[in-house]
Amino acid sequence: MYNFEQVITEIINRLKATSGEEFFYVLTHALNKHTGADFTFIARINQENYTSKTICLVANGKQMDNFEYSLINTPCAEVNNDEVCIYEQNICQLFPDDQLLIDMHIEGYVGTPLYDSL
Repeated sequence: MYNFEQVITEIINRLKATSGEEFFYVLTHALNKHTGADFTFIARINQENYTSKTICLVANGKQMDNFEYSLINTPCAEVNNDEVCIYEQNICQLFPDDQLLIDMHIEGYVGTPLYDSL
């Protein structure tokens, strides 16, 4: 049985010793490990350009190069609107113009906004 409390405690303990960009790397890798997702990333949104640039991208447990993408016709645009988004399946059918989802063969999607303490 998956012990949610143990996982959260482990992630929190690992994050306590981090700051700055390292915080995002540790969090992204932990989320990737414990969710079993093929792709996990944290990104910063640029409201002016309506784009998002990854801070940390993990694919199948490995750190990948960051990239920037448009938010137009993406589920990430909903996260930009301060929404938690969960699509368990058929994400490519729901967002057929999101070429990134199609290219990565994504089936489901979970996204939530993160805020700093400033």
